[in-house]
Amino acid sequence: MVTLAGCGDCHTPLDEQGNVLEHLRFAGGQVLAMEGIRPPVATANLTPASSGIPYYNEELFLETIRTGRVRERQLSDLMPWAYYRTMTDEDLKAIFAYLKTVKPVEHYVDNTMAATACVLCDETHGGGERNKKG
Repeated sequence: MVTLAGCGDCHTPLDEQGNVLEHLRFAGGQVLAMEGIRPPVATANLTPASSGIPYYNEELFLETIRTGRVRERQLSDLMPWAYYRTMTDEDLKAIFAYLKTVKPVEHYVDNTMAATACVLCDETHGGGERNKKG
């Protein structure tokens, strides 16, 4: 389901040649822009790392996809949650279960912060300066 939904296509940053940065699989930071939607946004870290979504439980994940909100925070329309919310509970639960098994990757991404250079993904995104090569 994760492959069919294309989660990694957006939530994994790319190098300058457009190749997937495998060490950052599902760790977010890919900056996306679409005409009419301002400002550009960086994709979220979906890994269970502390800088990802370790606090999500199945209920919050389903609620987020169904409503396009993480509690009081509205998701960007660049995230196609409007399409994903029509998926069955079974399919969304399968996606969530898989995301809980991926390797945790510490990659801080926060669209509420000023965009700064990130040494991990070579993008400029909110909170980028908080990331360190390790």
